[in-house]
Amino acid sequence: MSDRNNRGSNAEPDDCHPAISVIVPAYNKPQFLSECLRSIQAQTFTDWECIVVDDGSPRGAEIRAAVEAMQDSRFRLVRHDRNRGPGAARNTGARESRGSLLLFADEDDFVSEEWIEALRSRLLQANSEVAVCGFAYNHPQGPQKAPALPRGAEFLSGTCPLGVGFLIRKEVWQRLGGYDETSVDINREDFEFWVRVFAAKCRVSSLDSALYYYRREALERSREIVQRLREVETRGLIYHKHKNLYDSHPVERRKFLAKGYDIEGLAHWTGGNRRRGLLRTWQALFMMPNKKRLQNAVKRSGVMLRDLLRDSMKAIYLANRSGQDWNS
Repeated sequence: MSDRNNRGSNAEPDDCHPAISVIVPAYNKPQFLSECLRSIQAQTFTDWECIVVDDGSPRGAEIRAAVEAMQDSRFRLVRHDRNRGPGAARNTGARESRGSLLLFADEDDFVSEEWIEALRSRLLQANSEVAVCGFAYNHPQGPQKAPALPRGAEFLSGTCPLGVGFLIRKEVWQRLGGYDETSVDINREDFEFWVRVFAAKCRVSSLDSALYYYRREALERSREIVQRLREVETRGLIYHKHKNLYDSHPVERRKFLAKGYDIEGLAHWTGGNRRRGLLRTWQALFMMPNKKRLQNAVKRSGVMLRDLLRDSMKAIYLANRSGQDWNS
């Protein structure tokens, strides 16, 4: 283990060989980037660099201004000539990094001042290859969630401990091949990466403390809804990429695919496309039967039947009022 990774939290920063590299992709939310960068600058552990990757943003001037406003040589800006997605941006930052440990944050999120120190201490003490922490939404006092580490093959069924905000040894990131850059359209590069982390049996340690704070705006929630409308396609692509692995664990495969039908079914149902929602609901039930899925299928089928009868009775009533011969 290198000397720089054994430094204490008050070690002087080494601009040439920082202990930790923080990667922040930036694209369409530069209005939040300054808060993210300030939270990184306020870390109790100071031997780090932060690489902001402008992913071909049309708001590149705002991103550059946010980085320059930090007036801190530990921040660097790298730019893509076109938009390539968050996975590619994280990969670019990791390739540009000089630290032996990597951390990832999103431009619209922010972190506790102990984020780096706590994760680094946990990883070194546990001699693990990856360290994850708990998280909260919107602010430190928001609802907190501890990271969920799967047991056995549970990771195949959709468990993702933390999309970003985790610490990983750079050599491990390189061995795994970084993020999948082909998944830009499905926005699941984080989960797909974790499939490879657990498939490779990497040593993962965790902290329950919420040190990473996700920002959830109305626009972000609307994007999540759009993504859920493609959940079956998304999971199908991940399944086919890791087909041999999933097929060797048929129960977890069925759980993973059935959950996709659940998510997409609910998204269509609540979005007004009840026919599609009902279809996905029944597909989930046939893929992996359980009591909850049966109840959902029966309930939604009942609603559809009620609506069909109501519309039919309304048509008959209107036809009778107009004197139309129903049999004509």
